[in-house]
Amino acid sequence: MKRFNLTERALRINAGRKTVLGSVQPARFLLFCSVMAACLVLMISQASKDGEWTFWVSNFIFLGLLLNYLFFIRLRNDIFEPVILVAGMFLLVFIARGMFLYFDLDPVHINSWVSSNLSLLGRMSLYTVAGFAMFLLAYCSGLGPFLAGRLPRMKTTWNMDMLGTSAIRAYCFCLPAKLLIIFPQGTYAFQDVLMRYLGNIIGLIASLTDVALLLYGVYYYHYRKQGVVRGATPFYIMLIVQLIAGFLTGYREPMFITLLALLLVRHYTWRPLKARIAIIGFLGLILIVTPISRSYRNLVWVERKNPTDAVGSLLQESLSSGKKQHASDNNSPAIFDSKALLNISGRFHGADSLIACMATVPDYMRYQNGETLYLLPITVFAPRAFWPEKPKIGLGTFFRENIWKGPGNESKSGGQIAITQMGELYINFGPWGILIGMLILGVFHRFIYAYLIVGHKHNNYNVLVFYFAAVLCFLAIERNFAFSYGYLIKLFVVLYFLCRYFNRGPVFSKSRQGALRE
Repeated sequence: MKRFNLTERALRINAGRKTVLGSVQPARFLLFCSVMAACLVLMISQASKDGEWTFWVSNFIFLGLLLNYLFFIRLRNDIFEPVILVAGMFLLVFIARGMFLYFDLDPVHINSWVSSNLSLLGRMSLYTVAGFAMFLLAYCSGLGPFLAGRLPRMKTTWNMDMLGTSAIRAYCFCLPAKLLIIFPQGTYAFQDVLMRYLGNIIGLIASLTDVALLLYGVYYYHYRKQGVVRGATPFYIMLIVQLIAGFLTGYREPMFITLLALLLVRHYTWRPLKARIAIIGFLGLILIVTPISRSYRNLVWVERKNPTDAVGSLLQESLSSGKKQHASDNNSPAIFDSKALLNISGRFHGADSLIACMATVPDYMRYQNGETLYLLPITVFAPRAFWPEKPKIGLGTFFRENIWKGPGNESKSGGQIAITQMGELYINFGPWGILIGMLILGVFHRFIYAYLIVGHKHNNYNVLVFYFAAVLCFLAIERNFAFSYGYLIKLFVVLYFLCRYFNRGPVFSKSRQGALRE
């Protein structure tokens, strides 16, 4: 059986043909540029006279950009490639959600006034497509692989038996931090004190449970690839405990992160995951988990029930034909309610957030001119215990109070609202901030993928650990930059020392990658 090697699976371009920007064939690249030029013409003119026309044309341009990449450029065929992940999130958060708003299918958030203001909906689609076009243009350029080729390679000298034992010990050490964040604030006095002064550290330690699961997955699939089943029972126990703990936090993201760790290690160390299976499984999981997790969160965080009692209430509710047995301030649907599909779209409300930003800035609030971004290097490493007045890394409260409930929107919903990366770029620098910011992100995403995945062989387990952390940021387009990439910087530092421990020596070799051909 041929060993799976991502570099060998990558689609290579004929060395005898000329290329533009290192990766894209000239004729096809011109086709791509023509589609992007049409998007930029719309961007400059803004087509503010007809928002409905702008909305539909922008969506068709997005579809053209995506098809152009998938069927004409086709650099690789990897379900975990950053451009595929970002395109999927844009489809859910902006395109699909925009359709729900346009057809007035989900009156949960702000579409009560969006339906009468199609110009904002059209501008939202226009900025989304323009940002994705710039991201795709930068991603398809050769700048990312060029930068990756200047860095030294990683080396792996892991002892598999030591890895399995260390992964179990690390998971047991980090699990109490995971359990500590399950209960809402106010449940225990010592919990409030710890979360106030050591909240970031506790959150980081809790997130390392997924890293420990991934490491043990490397151990499990390493022997599975050799035809030996070793460590299966601890592996599946850790997986089940991690999924249950993720569910008890009251949010969907911890469960998806756990499954992502499982699928990522399986994909790159044993058998590659087929795209259609991943897509069907992801959508099916959303349909099942979202109504249940929303009802559970209302019981625990709104009605202040104990998690054990909340699970019992959910079981009773599901056995009684899904009828709602409790009242909540959010008026969430009952489990398996007929409108559950429509309410699931409210989870991906990035389109709402971007529209709210456009309705507020600059008419009611000035551009921030990078104020939400400049403190990122300082706030990442400064513990709140030594700096109690440190600004919050997340912009949820700032966005909710100044924009979501601001004079331009007057929304009554509360909670920590996600501003989205597109929204943060807009409130700082306007439409041109979206273009330039997404251009930089495209180079960064391709650089990470080219260096870690394309530039190393399949059995270099160091790169899997780092790439798992990077994928979390690739998917976090609803979070602000300081929250997502600040977390990535801290996690990279921890992972470096972790890999150095398993290597029993330096992580990087002295030789550079050299030119990367994909």
